[in-house]
Amino acid sequence: MGKRPRNVGFLLAAGYVFGYYAQTFYEGEGRSKEEIGEFLSWIPLVGGSLSALLGGLLADYVVKRHGGVARIVVIMASLVRLQLWET
Repeated sequence: MGKRPRNVGFLLAAGYVFGYYAQTFYEGEGRSKEEIGEFLSWIPLVGGSLSALLGGLLADYVVKRHGGVARIVVIMASLVRLQLWET
């Protein structure tokens, strides 16, 4: 595994702050709730779609090289990496 970035906690905190205060900020700027919803809805849509696509491509690549059991290794490695990144 690679070296953990030092600013992960800051990035996670920045994401939470943005998610929590975005609606309040945009309402203060005079935007309607519909405009705010349309703007903010693309973030999880794009992020989730790209994550699913790239995860599937990685799993398919590993399975072609190492067999069907390797798909489980990809899932376990991603879960372990996520856990290590958040601690």
